[in-house]
Amino acid sequence: MSNIQPVSGMAFNKNDKEYFCCWGILHDTTAVLIGIAIEVLLALVGLGFSLKDGDINTYVIIQVVYLMIYCLLATCALVAIIKANNKLMWPIAIWTICFLGFLFLGVFFIIGCATINNFLITDNILIAQRNMQAFVCITVGVMTAWLVLQFWHLHVLLRCFHYLSDKKEANVTPTVMYHNGNTTGNQRVIQMK
Repeated sequence: MSNIQPVSGMAFNKNDKEYFCCWGILHDTTAVLIGIAIEVLLALVGLGFSLKDGDINTYVIIQVVYLMIYCLLATCALVAIIKANNKLMWPIAIWTICFLGFLFLGVFFIIGCATINNFLITDNILIAQRNMQAFVCITVGVMTAWLVLQFWHLHVLLRCFHYLSDKKEANVTPTVMYHNGNTTGNQRVIQMK
């Protein structure tokens, strides 16, 4: 018998520091869950703020549709974490990228409308009638904070995607391949259980 050497083997450690974010405080999956909770909480606060007058208007409808879509995507992310299936993380990541684009457009729209002193804004929004500069600063500040939150959420989603793909790859039946030094053949595969 000739010299038999192991060619490959996998070891997966879910507590590896590679899978922790926020300066090593949160595991990637926990950070995703916190991001989802923050997102739903902000949407509920927005819905409550829109309903404070008791009228059902366009903003209420937008918030309800947003919550319905986001809850569906959050469910996909939760199932992805529970089942260790990284492919189910794509819908929420794509949604986050699209939402980032809409937020960027919103910031530019508000700044553009304020620059040309659009009457659509000043006629319909009370604070804009009194002080356009305060309205723009508050709105752009809130949207910028939301942009930062969305970038963090996207970063955490992609890290969790990486974690789940590593976990899924390691959960395949471990296979160790041995060879005897001959590069043309004589290999055998041993399934380990």
